[in-house]
This record gives sequence, C-alpha cells and structure tokens, in this order.
Amino acid sequence: MSDEQRLESWKEIGTYLKKDLRTARRWEKEEGLPVHRHTHKSRASVYAYPSEIDAWRVSRKIASEPAPARPLWKIPAFALTMALCLVMVGNGIRPQVASAQGAGPSARRVWSPGGYDLVSIDGRYAPFTDWELKGIGVHDFETGANLHIATGDADGESPVLSPDNSLVVYTYFDRARNGFVLRLANVRGDPRPRDLIKGEPAGYVLAKGWTPDGKQVLFTEEAKDGIWQISLVPVADGTRHVLKSLKWGRPEASISPDGRWIAYSTPAEGQPNSDIFVLAADGS
Repeated sequence: MSDEQRLESWKEIGTYLKKDLRTARRWEKEEGLPVHRHTHKSRASVYAYPSEIDAWRVSRKIASEPAPARPLWKIPAFALTMALCLVMVGNGIRPQVASAQGAGPSARRVWSPGGYDLVSIDGRYAPFTDWELKGIGVHDFETGANLHIATGDADGESPVLSPDNSLVVYTYFDRARNGFVLRLANVRGDPRPRDLIKGEPAGYVLAKGWTPDGKQVLFTEEAKDGIWQISLVPVADGTRHVLKSLKWGRPEASISPDGRWIAYSTPAEGQPNSDIFVLAADGS
C-alpha cells in the first residue's frame, strides 16, 4: 500500500467516490468510509487509499436475506388499522380514501442542506455546519427557517443539540493546539464557544449524544496513539470519564433514552463488518 497513490484531500476523495465533499465527510462519520488524518502545526489534513475505499464499497453491498413473510393479520400496525376501521364502521363513521385509490406511501423533501447531523430529540431541529457564514446552523422543520450561531469557527463540524435545544456541541480543529477539540456554544444568547474537555486535544473527536438531563456529553475520541475511546464528559467541569478503549476501528455509539446504557458498534480486527455491544453508562 506504500506504493499506492493516495487521495490527498476531501475533494479528491469525493471525486473518486463521484460525490461532493460533504457526502464524503458524512459517509466517513456515519458509514465508516476509511479516511486517515495527519495533524500539523497549522492545520489538519486527510488522506485515503483507493484500495481501502474499494474494499469498503464491496462490504456495503453485502445485504442480508429478506425476512420470511408474515401474515398481514400478525403485523401489529395492520392489526391496529383493522381494529380502528371496525370501530369507525361500528360508530357510523366512514374513513376517507387518501389521495387516490390504491396509492402507496409517498415522501416529500422538507429541506436540502447538503447534509446535516443528528436531529434534535423532539424532532423539530436539525443542526448543521454553516460553511458560508462560518458557524453552526440550526434548521427549524416547523417554520422552515435557519438559525445561524455566530461561533466564528469556519471548521466546526458534526454538531449535536442538547435535549432542551439550548446548547450545541461540535468538533473543531484547534490550530493553536494542533489537535481536535469539542466546543460548546449557546444556541441563543452569547454564541462565544468554549472548549468542553479539559486536557490535551485529540487526534479526532466526535460528539455522539447527550444524557437525558443534559449534564453530560457522550463522545468518541481517537488518541494520538491510534486507540479509540468511548467517554462521557460533564458539561460543568469538563473532566472526561473513559468507559471503553478499543484498538481496532472507530466506534459508533449512542446513549439510551433513560441514560443508563450505551450501545456501540466496532469492527473486529481485519473484518469489514461490525458487532454491536452494550455497556453501562456509569462504567460498571
């Protein structure tokens, strides 16, 4: 692989994939696109190997066999629909036919930002990187408006909203410290961000969610020795609490709605597929 010509930027990686750079960044974060990073004194750079991308493409084409068909009356949603129809008929109410007879489910585009991150818990907002205005944007699905948070961080990415939608945490490359940090900013009010985690910056770091009380942030972090960690950090004091260290591959992680459990996926050494694990959020 040392003789293989590398793709030396997000633009080259996107061109190889025949996608724009935002799609390439999203695939790296959400679907495990194999991208490597170098940190330098003035900036961070990325690179990738075409052979690794080709292998990743092949692994994504592996599809599981379809589940055996179930009788319609055994499907809960169908059974509930039939029960409601019977109740409506019994009460003399006739359900209206939607659109046209036999019309199937339809979809409509409500917003096209070119990629966004985790939707808020209540489903109303979607945070995104505001590349043009150098900050973080929050799209409101109810009104259709975009709110700009003037953090001044042109390289901020992967924002995640707090449960009450008052705060946003995001990844930022700190040139002065030559590493990646998590930053925290107010959605409304004073937008000046502050670093969330105490100590040295990481090789790479990503926020994955918040505890239900909004007091801690779940994140994954690549140490500069290549070891990935899953951690929680209290918003109040910024002291990281490492829950799991992993040698192989970047994990995906999510916290349960009650805040008690963390599910994460990680590939086994040399394998294209991942396994899913669950651990207690208190580290036990």
